[in-house]
Amino acid sequence: MGKGRKRAAAAMALGLALLVARPAVAATSSLSSLGGLASGNDAAYANAAAAMTDNNYPSALAYLTESIAAYPDNGEAYLARARVDLVLDVPSQAVSDASQGLALLRASDTCDQFLPGESPILDVATAYGSAYGYPGSSLYGLGSGSLLSGTSLYGMSSLGGLSGLGSTTSGTTASGSTTSSGTSTAGTATGSGPVSTSTTTDTSGSTTTSSTSGTTTSSASANQFASSAGSQKLPVSEDLTDKDKEKNETLNEYNETLVQMAMYSSYCGGIYLNNKDKLVTGYILLGDAYLAQGSYASAQLAYKAALAVDEDNAKATGGLGLAYIGLGAGSAALSELNLAVAYGPGEPSVYVDRGTYYASIGDPERAMEEYNTALSLDAAYARAYDAIGRLRYDAGLYRDAIANYDKALAIQPYYVAALKHRAAAWTALAAAEPANSAAYTQKAQDDLNEAASLQALVTTAATATNSSSSWYTPSTTSSLSSTTTTTTTTTTTLDSGVR
Repeated sequence: MGKGRKRAAAAMALGLALLVARPAVAATSSLSSLGGLASGNDAAYANAAAAMTDNNYPSALAYLTESIAAYPDNGEAYLARARVDLVLDVPSQAVSDASQGLALLRASDTCDQFLPGESPILDVATAYGSAYGYPGSSLYGLGSGSLLSGTSLYGMSSLGGLSGLGSTTSGTTASGSTTSSGTSTAGTATGSGPVSTSTTTDTSGSTTTSSTSGTTTSSASANQFASSAGSQKLPVSEDLTDKDKEKNETLNEYNETLVQMAMYSSYCGGIYLNNKDKLVTGYILLGDAYLAQGSYASAQLAYKAALAVDEDNAKATGGLGLAYIGLGAGSAALSELNLAVAYGPGEPSVYVDRGTYYASIGDPERAMEEYNTALSLDAAYARAYDAIGRLRYDAGLYRDAIANYDKALAIQPYYVAALKHRAAAWTALAAAEPANSAAYTQKAQDDLNEAASLQALVTTAATATNSSSSWYTPSTTSSLSSTTTTTTTTTTTLDSGVR
């Protein structure tokens, strides 16, 4: 594991340790609904889960949209819909749904301010907010990560009008003598005011009274209380009762705020522990969505956020390797992809990920070995057939490519990326075989029309949700033109949707 990942993991561990270091407290009613809803209490969500198990993604999308409308705080429903968005190849909506689900599952408005300032979770949230103009918020208005980054409530010089917290002044008078003790800040204060009178008693017992009218100047230096010529000038005595009372009230408010913060911190610790697996899944989905968009830097942040929660996660590590491919960092990519295989030797996706690397550097034989290994682990892994289809397409073997796309679509009929790839292969075959050009062109158009109709379902669902939600969404959506074909080369091998 690299030093950067170790530092990120250490920072995250520190944040979680601080979150759970306090005794657990009951969440307030306004917070208890955050982070999701048990699927047993949500019939639409349960129906969606069953539909996804049957690979019926259009039905799952309808159920999830119904669930979100009824229970807008169910973060799990948003993550499930992000998965559907990816299968139906609308990555911009997948980014929005995954971001919303993650925000709910980690109770971001309350809990982000308790994370370390360098947390990858904050990095990816900031990247999304910057892209779509979402300002974010927090319980105390201090900003994400502020409580652990040195700019927190604890570091403020004033709170609720209280400055110089901790300084006290006490005065005692007995037998003509006055003693003043406390803490003051060096400096000079000037001002105009009414006549002031001071009374001092020298060592022989005589008393001197002096009056000053108009402008007065006092120095907060140590010399203010020094004796001179056998006399000592003391500050004006005053009744501090009201000031002490006001300060004590402010101190009480401050202490109550600290107690509240401890309670919310404990609550947030529970949120992260209870939702750990869901958060990891969510950040992987978010990374996959950015990857499909071609937003490789954002994908990198999302996968690192997943690894901050689960540092040995094979899928997140493989995704990070794919992001590095997109960023042109081949050496770093292969290192992460090898790690992914080491972390999850029984996970088919990591072999397709590593095969993608070999395809990107022009080594189709090694890529094919990786894809076959994935299929040996899961013969129904549609993404592997799609990847093999793209290898065949790049080699000019368009019929073989179509045969593999057919296999992928037989397993997952709503795999829109495979539909688009098959349309590209039909178009290429039409050019290669002019005698059958009309028939092949029509097949390509049929695939594109089906892909567009499936993508339109996502757009319709998103519109229905957004009309009743204040959640921030991308201002642009994927083009759904049915007349535009999609060609595939090794530079676009990262767009196969959900991994």
